[in-house]
Amino acid sequence: MVYKLKKKLLSQAQILDGINEQAKEQNHKIISMLKYAGDIINKKYPNDAFGLLLKGSRIKGYHTAESDVDLIVVSPEECDNRENIYDILVETKKKKGLERIVLCGGPQMWDSMINLDEFLYQCDHDPLFLNSMLGYELSSNPNLLMARLIALKVVKEYDGRFSWNFVRERYNDDYLGERGHMNPKVAKRFNIPLQEVNRVLNPSIWEERHSKFTLPNWEDLLSRYEIEFKKLKRKGEFVMYDTYKKVTQDLELGF
Repeated sequence: MVYKLKKKLLSQAQILDGINEQAKEQNHKIISMLKYAGDIINKKYPNDAFGLLLKGSRIKGYHTAESDVDLIVVSPEECDNRENIYDILVETKKKKGLERIVLCGGPQMWDSMINLDEFLYQCDHDPLFLNSMLGYELSSNPNLLMARLIALKVVKEYDGRFSWNFVRERYNDDYLGERGHMNPKVAKRFNIPLQEVNRVLNPSIWEERHSKFTLPNWEDLLSRYEIEFKKLKRKGEFVMYDTYKKVTQDLELGF
């Protein structure tokens, strides 16, 4: 099994299969459920939930049927519908027959809260903040695109003092896996001696995986987001648009 996982680590950014067929089938149902819930949330509360992202074992290939779902809800700090959003997730779980699945922990879902009035400061002073907006995306709306675009504009403006490599390293750990954390988990869940797992999933394997699937250069991401932004219609309907205009103006003035 560890050799199959090695092959997937070098060929897939996200590994959704899990340790057996049951885990694989269930995970695909969960991802489908979350995308469905995301569509409902986007229609009802687009300015309270910008996107749903997934991290943890369920995108790294070693989850079981009992594994928690490490879900991130990207939203503004002032969010009046947090409980309603959570209720949609819970009700969708029940509707899809997945009520026993644990969505990992209430407040942890909102670990990427955006301060609309101080977004420039937030991006500049907390590079890890970007990590929560750039992971495995299940659902999003234009607010998330604008948040990403603004953040990359800050990176561009402060190039030299802003460590994009630091963002990449944390992205690798959260979304691709890290040897020191993941190898012991793999050994335990596949019931294989850790020494054997370390031999197969050696440092060069992890280096190659990170090299293949890490975040692109920020310049390439910025260019992609700018193209997508130009295609957006009715930008003014989304709360991030005023923040976009304010931060863009502040950057032009040299703040």
